[in-house]
Amino acid sequence: MFRKQGVCPAMTSPERPTPNGKASDLDSPALLAGDLSAFADDAAAELASGCGSSLVDSWFERAKLPSPKTLRNPARDQIDHPRLQSLYDYWCGLPRGGDCPEPLPNAGALDALELQEWLGDLMLLEVLDKGQDFRYRVYGSSVAAHVGFDLTGKRTSEVGSFLGIGSLIPLYFLAVYRRTVLDRCAWYGVHQPPQTVTAFFWRRLILPFADQNGEVTRLLVGILPSSRDGHTRQSVTFGRRVP
Repeated sequence: MFRKQGVCPAMTSPERPTPNGKASDLDSPALLAGDLSAFADDAAAELASGCGSSLVDSWFERAKLPSPKTLRNPARDQIDHPRLQSLYDYWCGLPRGGDCPEPLPNAGALDALELQEWLGDLMLLEVLDKGQDFRYRVYGSSVAAHVGFDLTGKRTSEVGSFLGIGSLIPLYFLAVYRRTVLDRCAWYGVHQPPQTVTAFFWRRLILPFADQNGEVTRLLVGILPSSRDGHTRQSVTFGRRVP
């Protein structure tokens, strides 16, 4: 982390063109938290293109899940649900200020009353260690009902132990959240969770907020589940039914 005069603070990370991590490496019993963090950094570097990541795809393949769709700075019509579109509109309408090239809403503007219509479908994450990890300050009741536990107070890096699928899906979360801190813009993703989660797929809109110094300190995440009713895993792609 560094700051120059007239430049907003931002998490810095090398954009590695050739990722170091492979899906098979995650089988190693010697992996430590630092190793997993490096995997997430590799994926975040790949996501810098604004679309997908072959490394992330390999993790989902290993978990026998289809690749997620992940979009940097999505257009409103790419957010394919009106509830999340309205949350995006709320975020876009908040005042922005300061000297940052990409000014963001102030974290102090987060108001539970204004967010009331989305409660249950929201997560509020505290940015830790300049974006290396994230703590769930709010974990929506609807989200908790689908995954079977409440992660309030836990770190994103700890989610794997709760899901019971190792570190694959949480590494994807870490990578996209880190990318949001780096890019200072919205990210949108659709992915299929493991069978232990009752949602068929998740729509996830990630919105950054900054402190008075312009540093990203909070991520507001709107997350909507789809119903499994009437669907098969082969009949849905990116949240839409296909023949």
